[in-house]
Amino acid sequence: MRDQHPPAADAPAAPTLTPERPAPAASPHPRPSCPHRAPPRTPPPPARPGQAAAPRTRGLAPWLRLLPGLALVACATRLPSFRLPLWNPDEGFLATQARLLADGGTLYLDVVDRKPPLLPWLYEGAFTLWGDTSLTPVRVFAVLAQLATAVLVASLARRRWGSAAGRTAGLLHLLLCVGLNPEDTQAAAFAVFLLPATVAALWCADRRHWGAAGAAVATAFLVKQTGAVVLLPVLLLWWRAGGGRELGRLALGAALPVLAAALVTDPAASSSGR
Repeated sequence: MRDQHPPAADAPAAPTLTPERPAPAASPHPRPSCPHRAPPRTPPPPARPGQAAAPRTRGLAPWLRLLPGLALVACATRLPSFRLPLWNPDEGFLATQARLLADGGTLYLDVVDRKPPLLPWLYEGAFTLWGDTSLTPVRVFAVLAQLATAVLVASLARRRWGSAAGRTAGLLHLLLCVGLNPEDTQAAAFAVFLLPATVAALWCADRRHWGAAGAAVATAFLVKQTGAVVLLPVLLLWWRAGGGRELGRLALGAALPVLAAALVTDPAASSSGR
């Protein structure tokens, strides 16, 4: 008789051994790892109203310090020019021309001079606005012309040799331009008004503004014929800049003002219109 044994409790099933997959073999040419991506850049905060003008203000700061000093020296060096009624015959003849022109006369027909027309027109405008009893307005223009020349000279020197050279050049111009005979240096005549256009031609050519440089050459020529000599250094700067088609712009800028002045002051056209 068989022994009756109670059924045994369910024993845990034996774990089934699953063969592991072999690890993939290393490739002889591994793939390049993906470069790390930089986090997205956050946009900069909006600029404040005065923040954008800060670099421009810093660029103007040296001039804001220099201009008052140059203006003071220009007034001091030109102060003797207000002492005498006339300094030389050029002032007297320019005043005579301006009076005739203000009374309706025609330049190179009713009054004849061998000089270009720009300075007689300046005298005429001053006499028309402030009267012809004094040369004080014209002499104020002479102070402004000397100040403009000093600023342009300082800018040229500062661009090439630094701020100290710019200050020195502007100051030396104002001091040296009155170092010769006062009859020539203190008179509100051709030399004083020739200088701003002459230096402006070099200033524009140094920055490759060829059309403006040509116009400045023409302005110097229309003050006095010898002002055209500034065309030589302007052409030298053009050649050093590589030459090219800019010569046409330079020539056009120089020719148009001269042609316009020639048409306005043509004695034949003026006499036929009477």
